[in-house]
Amino acid sequence: MNDHSDAAETTPIWMRSATTVPPGPRLHSARRAELVVVGGGIAGLTAAYYAARVLRGATIILLEADRVGGGSTGRSTGIVTPGMKIPVAQCRSKHGDAAASAAHDASQRGVALLRDLVRTENIDCAARDEIHTRVALTEAQCRHQHDQVTNLGELGIEQRLITGAALDEQAGQGYICGIEHDALLVDPYRLVVGLAEAARRAGVEIYERTPVVAVDTGQPTPVVETEDGRITTPRVLLATNGYGEVLNPHPRSVFALRGYALATAPLTDQQLDDLGWNGRGAIIDERNFFNHYRLTPDHRLLFGGGPTTLPGQRPVLDRSGASATYQRLHREMIGRFPALTNVAIAARWSALEAGTLDRLPVVGQVPRRGGLYYAGAWTGHGLSTSVVAAWQFGQQLAGNPAPPIPWLRTGAPTIPTAFARTKGLAAYLKLLDRADRRDLRRRRPSHPAAERRALAR
Repeated sequence: MNDHSDAAETTPIWMRSATTVPPGPRLHSARRAELVVVGGGIAGLTAAYYAARVLRGATIILLEADRVGGGSTGRSTGIVTPGMKIPVAQCRSKHGDAAASAAHDASQRGVALLRDLVRTENIDCAARDEIHTRVALTEAQCRHQHDQVTNLGELGIEQRLITGAALDEQAGQGYICGIEHDALLVDPYRLVVGLAEAARRAGVEIYERTPVVAVDTGQPTPVVETEDGRITTPRVLLATNGYGEVLNPHPRSVFALRGYALATAPLTDQQLDDLGWNGRGAIIDERNFFNHYRLTPDHRLLFGGGPTTLPGQRPVLDRSGASATYQRLHREMIGRFPALTNVAIAARWSALEAGTLDRLPVVGQVPRRGGLYYAGAWTGHGLSTSVVAAWQFGQQLAGNPAPPIPWLRTGAPTIPTAFARTKGLAAYLKLLDRADRRDLRRRRPSHPAAERRALAR
């Protein structure tokens, strides 16, 4: 079995195989613009792109602190799926049936919008239209899926559970039931690089290695301050997600999380056969801290998930915590695929994400800070939800009314004290993880020896 004792992080496999992209220019001057977007991931790039299509001829500037694609998008597993982290029943209860239905439709539209954008702009990102299957490992998770299907049916949205041989064919043995969704698999780093080129063609100016140090909304017109320049603009969109740090305008409600992923060495034909899974699409389980996996075009297994962790006040990697998480994630991968026990792990990496207590994103104008907008806290669905939010932002700039989607809002439920936002939130995450593990122990494993190792600390 692989040794994860030092948990040394590596470059994500996407960036290893990508052709070296020359860095963009830095901002070294004072400028004026109609819109400034902060963040060079999928949310910021698509927002700038759609804004440029609406505000033709306007000066739109995107600022990225490091390199385009160096954040959570380029470090993801490239699974573009619809859906929300919040259960449909809870969304209906809190926000009403119209909003829950609109949110479901919007998440589906996010996948379609990105697919169209990839095709329209001819972005070479190894995109594949394949099925994403959300699977239930336990009876409790299966009941949750039944509840999801029932609630969607009451909203007039048809969805069905798959079981038996159909589920085994799609996801492999050991699952009780599952739900299929339309999905898109991509190389996320090449996707972001292609989106940057599309945005430039639309007229967006992109500056890399240009950290934003402050956004001053106390002026008649907001001013974006960088290390070596400044931009005066009536509108600023923060699309930094978990990398916002001091720029986060919602420090009491939007918190950073760290997610993890492993990638094997390329698998042989025999190793692929031994997986017991056809390798098509993406599989995501139904836990609070869900595991998800897919195959890459060069036949690596990507396995992401495990318990997310809080990065603390500074978003640097906790090596001790990362070591435990990588070991845990590897055990769970072996539990699902015993044939990979002695297969080398070629890469391991993490990325910062962001979330909220109610598991919904926050997209809208920041209260009491005129001209400042925020889009983030994607709660694990950023590759689809952020795209539709970016499209909606463009519609808003065009003067079109916003639909009643619950993430189009000025804020999220607050966590009132610093202690609650650190120790309390960390304890809550551990409680969710323990609930996941307790639920798994109640079921008979499909690979008993391997899964006992996977569930052990």
